[in-house]
Amino acid sequence: MINQVKATNQIEDVLYHGQDTLFFYDSPLEKIDSITTKIFDLKKDIDYSSDCWRGFQAEWKLINDTLYLLNVYECNTYTKLNSVIEQITGRKFKNGLIKADWVTGYFWSGKDFVPEQTLYISIFKHECNFEFANGYLKSSKQIDYIPCDYLDEEKLTEFVIQHMDSTKLPDADDWSIRLSAYLQSDKTGKIVRVKIESSTDSRFNDVVKNALIELPCRPVYFNRGEFWQVGETVYLTINEKDFKKYVR
Repeated sequence: MINQVKATNQIEDVLYHGQDTLFFYDSPLEKIDSITTKIFDLKKDIDYSSDCWRGFQAEWKLINDTLYLLNVYECNTYTKLNSVIEQITGRKFKNGLIKADWVTGYFWSGKDFVPEQTLYISIFKHECNFEFANGYLKSSKQIDYIPCDYLDEEKLTEFVIQHMDSTKLPDADDWSIRLSAYLQSDKTGKIVRVKIESSTDSRFNDVVKNALIELPCRPVYFNRGEFWQVGETVYLTINEKDFKKYVR
């Protein structure tokens, strides 16, 4: 059974490359004209769903810079479709492999799935763009995400507290607030927008918002080599005790 990464759009094909397991954004099988129609014509009882409308998921492997097809499965039942693929391609699996000599062009893939960044498509920490010519790897280019040290909730809360302007805090004793804030950053990770979405005490909103704007970074992700921006919501719980602890 294939380890799956599910997204709202499609279940991605798996690619084994050295020690890495990557996920093709587009299936190289789709280079075969009308592949989905041909599969459904030969096996009419295939189940499909909104995240697998083509009805299959394939496994691939790069061996000595050559792309090979290992297996093709039904998405929902994991039934092998290898015999069906043999009929369609006119090629036989030899030692568990079919050389993918019909594959030419550029294919994006990713590894290290980022579930909190997914909105209709899958986002990964690392992307690789492969160029194939008749199944042979001509070139590849890797693009890596830009990490940030302030993902941990404790670190984020500590930073916000330390950057809250004490002269602008409301006059309150033994205070405690819970809030959520929507953040957007640019392609360098710099915060460009902060919006308080909910708060148990709106008197603290502006001072917390101004502290969040000072965050030095947020993680930067890419999709097909382009900067990916959907923003994120962070959740904070801050009280007077912690404020006195971190602010000297």
